[in-house]
Amino acid sequence: MEHNYPEVLGKKAEEIMVRNPLTVSPQTPILEAASYMGLKNFRRLPVADHGKLVGMVSIGDIHRGLFFARGGCEVES
Repeated sequence: MEHNYPEVLGKKAEEIMVRNPLTVSPQTPILEAASYMGLKNFRRLPVADHGKLVGMVSIGDIHRGLFFARGGCEVES
């Protein structure tokens, strides 16, 4: 597999990107987003509002949200 690295590293992002990625809206329930991630084996999902990218949600974001929602350590400011 490594022998193909030079070929891939010479490409531009537009040549290998997903053109119509699965996205969620800012109003999508996090359980629904997590379900998509689990079903598709994704670690991150783009968040789009009316076709415009507004952010990304990751497995880590979900884990942190669950941790703090259950009374995890408070971050001091």
